[in-house]
Amino acid sequence: IDLQADSLMFTEDFADDNQLIISKLIKQVLNVKFSNFTDFEKQVNKIYNTAFKDLKQLYLNDLGKNVEDISEDLGQVIRTGNKTGKRVNKLTIPQLREIVKQSVFEGEPIYSNAPLDERLKIEREKSRRKVLGEVKRGINNGLSAQQLARKIRPIVGDSKNAADRIARTTANAVGNDTLLNTYKANDHLIKGVMHSTTLDSRTCMMCAAGSDKVYRVGKQPYTLPRHPRCRCVWVPIMYGDKPIEMTYAKWFESTSDERKLKILGSTRYQLYKQGKVKINDFATDLKIKRLDKLPKPD
Repeated sequence: IDLQADSLMFTEDFADDNQLIISKLIKQVLNVKFSNFTDFEKQVNKIYNTAFKDLKQLYLNDLGKNVEDISEDLGQVIRTGNKTGKRVNKLTIPQLREIVKQSVFEGEPIYSNAPLDERLKIEREKSRRKVLGEVKRGINNGLSAQQLARKIRPIVGDSKNAADRIARTTANAVGNDTLLNTYKANDHLIKGVMHSTTLDSRTCMMCAAGSDKVYRVGKQPYTLPRHPRCRCVWVPIMYGDKPIEMTYAKWFESTSDERKLKILGSTRYQLYKQGKVKINDFATDLKIKRLDKLPKPD
C-alpha cells in the first residue's frame, strides 16, 4: 500500500488550489481601504474568516478524493492477498466521507497537539494577529501604504506554507483511518495490523520503536501518524501471511556506522554499540526516552 504516493499526490493537488486561496487573501488584505485601525481590523477579520473557511472546504474536498483512491488501491491489495475465497468488503463513498469528517474534526490530535480544524484556527489567528500588529506599528510610525504592503505580504504568504505543512500529515492521518476502517470491515480476512516504517535515516526513534509490531485491528495502543510529516502506515496481516523478512531493526543493523551515528547521536550510538540498548528500545509507545532515563555508556 503506497500511502506515501497517495499522500504526495494529495499534497501537490492541494498546494495548487491553496495557492489560489492565499493569493486572493494577500490581494484582499493589501487592497483594504481604511480610515482608522479599528476599521482595518474589522475588514481583515472578515477576509481571514472567509479565506480559512474556503481552505477548510478545500481540505475536505481534496481529502475525499484522496481516500477514494486509497480505498480502491487497498481493495486490490486485499483481493490479491485473499487466499480464502471469501468476499472482500469495500467501503462506500458515504462511509469514506464520514472517515474524512471524523478524522479532520473529531479525531485524535495529528499536528502540534491539535486536530486539523483546531490547527487551521491556530494558523489563522497567528497570521491575523501578526498582520494587525504590523499595521498598528506601521500606522504609529507613519509608514505609507506601500511600506505597509511590503511588511504584510510575507506574513500573509506564510499562511500558504503553514497549510502545505499541515496537508501532508493530514493526508497520512486520513489515509491510515481509511485503512483501519477497511481492515475492520474485512476482519474475516485480516487477522491483524502491523506498524510499518520507512527504512531510511529520516525515521525517528519513536517510529523505529513501534516498527513491525503487530496488533489486533482496533487494539493498537496509538494512532498514526505519530508526529508531523510522519510517514508510517498500518499494513494488513492476512491469514496465511508469512512474517516479513526485512524489519527496521535488521535494516538498521545493515547500515554503516556513520549512518547509525547520524540517526542516534553520540550517546545513544555508544549505548547501541555496547549492547546496552536495542534500536527498538530508545522509545516507548508514547515518546522518545530521555538520556537520563537510559543506562550510562561505559
